[in-house]
Amino acid sequence: MKFLYIASLLLLPALCQSQATALLLKKNNKTVQRYYPGRTISFFTTDKMPVNGRLDSLVRDSLFLTYFQLVRVPTPWGTFRMDTAGRYPIAFSMANVGALPRKRNRWFEGVLMTGGLGYTALNLVNTVREKIHPLAKTILPTSLVALVPQQLATPLPNSKKAAIRWAKTTVFRW
Repeated sequence: MKFLYIASLLLLPALCQSQATALLLKKNNKTVQRYYPGRTISFFTTDKMPVNGRLDSLVRDSLFLTYFQLVRVPTPWGTFRMDTAGRYPIAFSMANVGALPRKRNRWFEGVLMTGGLGYTALNLVNTVREKIHPLAKTILPTSLVALVPQQLATPLPNSKKAAIRWAKTTVFRW
């Protein structure tokens, strides 16, 4: 019994593995983001080229990624779906990382979506209570008005403020 106990204590550390490498983005001595191998990373290079891929490994000051090329493929029903056309290994130096995508504060979009959905639900409840058809000529315009806050809540693509520029206080540590 003692032998089994001692053997398990000696073999347990050999079975446990720690995180090999981690990339920490720090700003003003606070960790902003953590990147580990296997996690998706998005950034802009110093040439302003967007890069998105799975982080495979971190070696010294180099990032090794797997880039997935996505293409739109037509379906038999006349719509399109995204499909992976290829996987390519790419490597970047930390000096080539120019900016990270900015995290958006989406609370206002959520408020607008909730308000629009609440107005639509209230309008439908009132039309059913008053025994009016929901698609009647007098009800349809007010139902369509509820879609305006929902459309305002959708994000605009290609915003000019889409990236965080590196300051002198921003440090990558690994």
